[in-house]
Amino acid sequence: MHTWLNRQRYLIDYTLAAMARQRAKNLGLLLVHALLVFALASVMLLGSALRQDAAQVLEGAPDVVVQGLQMGRHALSRSADLERLQGLRGVQRIEGRLWGYLYDTSTAGNYTLQVPPGTAQAAATAPPIAARRARRGARAIGSQLQNPSSASTAPSATRV
Repeated sequence: MHTWLNRQRYLIDYTLAAMARQRAKNLGLLLVHALLVFALASVMLLGSALRQDAAQVLEGAPDVVVQGLQMGRHALSRSADLERLQGLRGVQRIEGRLWGYLYDTSTAGNYTLQVPPGTAQAAATAPPIAARRARRGARAIGSQLQNPSSASTAPSATRV
C-alpha cells in the first residue's frame, strides 16, 4: 500500500514539473477550455429559457386559427362559415373573436382591439368606447365603415 502511494506522489510531482516548464502553454489551454465551457453553458441556458418561454406563451394558444384576408387585412367570417368548420372531422371546438380596429387621430395610429374570450358577451352589450372617441374625431372600423358625417353610431367591434 505504501508503494502505491509513493508511486502516485511521484506521478503528481512529474506532472506538476512538466506543467511548470510550459506554463504559458498550459495557461492558454486552461483559458481556451474555460471559454469553451462558458460558451456551451450559455447556449444551453439560453436555449432552455427560450423553450420554457415559448411553452408558457403558447400554452393557451389555439392549434389552428382560420381567418380570411381582404386587401391585406383580416376579413370578417360569417356564422355560416363557422358552422361549416364545425362539421369538419377532428374539430373539437370553434370560438369566434370579438375584435375591431380603432383609428386615433391624435396619435395618427391604428389600434386593434380584441376582447378576451370569457368577456365577449358582456363587451358586446356594453356601450362602445370607440363611439365616444368617434365624436371627438376618431374613427372605428368594424363590420362597416363609419362616415365622418354620421358620427352617431360607430361600431367599436365586430364578431368574427
